[in-house]
Amino acid sequence: HPTPRLPVRGKDAMWPTDEQLKPLIALSSTWLQSLRTQQDELESIERSTLLVADEGGMGKTYACSIALNWLLETKGQAVVVICPPALMPNWNSTLKKFGHQPHWLKGNQLAEGRLENGINLISTYTVQKYPLGPIIQERLNNRLSAVLIDEAHRGMIADNVLHRSLNSVCAVAQQRILVTATPMRTGRDDLFALIRSASSGTTDEPAAVIA
Repeated sequence: HPTPRLPVRGKDAMWPTDEQLKPLIALSSTWLQSLRTQQDELESIERSTLLVADEGGMGKTYACSIALNWLLETKGQAVVVICPPALMPNWNSTLKKFGHQPHWLKGNQLAEGRLENGINLISTYTVQKYPLGPIIQERLNNRLSAVLIDEAHRGMIADNVLHRSLNSVCAVAQQRILVTATPMRTGRDDLFALIRSASSGTTDEPAAVIA
């Protein structure tokens, strides 16, 4: 896997475990890369959807921050992190440890296409209230490197207003990361629903599931 820029000095020093590097490895390696040989004439396919489903307390925010940091260093452009309001301070402080200054999106800023290059942080319920319309989706189609949805099980399983609002953002992102500690609340169908919903309306390649 590539060597990401990590905070390794001072009070914010971090040394990720092998488990916490898995999202980075999944995004930075192509589909079936480990099974290919030099003689294979197979198309290199990037993973476009990643589901991170570790249980609570395993460091999902840190692990995904490593992956987002790598995406910004390699692809630039804009990244959107969508999470419940109570989790926004944690995402903000974690991403700041990597040297990023997250831009907090409020009201209809995202719905109007007002993104900053780098990390954009927005509440799940703000996205629900102000989904992306077709014109803004077209405008953002080449600007959004990735979208990350934390607590994805809350809005990406049932077909409701929140699901459709979140999916309006997923549809224009080059890569999508879904984060949840409870991917199967009622059964395994929930797991497949998460992946299908994140891929809806896209020309999606194989997803990676990290549990």
